[in-house]
Amino acid sequence: GRQWWIGRGCVVAAAMLSRGFGGLVAMLLVTLWWYRRQWKILLAVIAVAGLFVAVKYAHDVSFFNPSGRLERWPLILEAFRHKLLTGAGPGSMLLFSEQITDRTNPLCHWRHAHNEYLQLLIEQGVVGLALVGWMLGDWGKKFWAMRRLPVVATLGAVFLAFLCNAAYNFPAHLWVISSLGLLAYAGIYGCWAERTT
Repeated sequence: GRQWWIGRGCVVAAAMLSRGFGGLVAMLLVTLWWYRRQWKILLAVIAVAGLFVAVKYAHDVSFFNPSGRLERWPLILEAFRHKLLTGAGPGSMLLFSEQITDRTNPLCHWRHAHNEYLQLLIEQGVVGLALVGWMLGDWGKKFWAMRRLPVVATLGAVFLAFLCNAAYNFPAHLWVISSLGLLAYAGIYGCWAERTT
């Protein structure tokens, strides 16, 4: 009803006011999920999103590469390439950045990789990344089996937004956002346990 549309309007307004590319991507993915069976609305959403990206890219390329993340990710990988199998350990990105004294170095004061998957790779290695991949795969199977339940669809949307944010930011290092991600992740397991008992 009306409350649903008010809620959607608040989400759209918050994403637009944040002026962050990640929030817009997450909002777009959730909107595509909501309207996945209504092809006319789906095409309109895709067209508007495409137009926004084209106009924004033509006027402000930095919008798609805030803080120079795309240039820094290869540098981070190169710095930790010798420890990719098992990782350099928790907090190694922070320790690495604190040892850089040259202020012209692009990684000076970069305490996080601004990509949780890259940060996981450098700190926990391929082994840790594989374990998290397995956990996400198990979560995805349970989510997909119950996707028609409204509470499950909501939890899935929240967790999808968290995973999208993790690709260009560090939400697992921020307590409010990580709490929402953890709640959405664990909520699926709670629904699964209730369904199977």
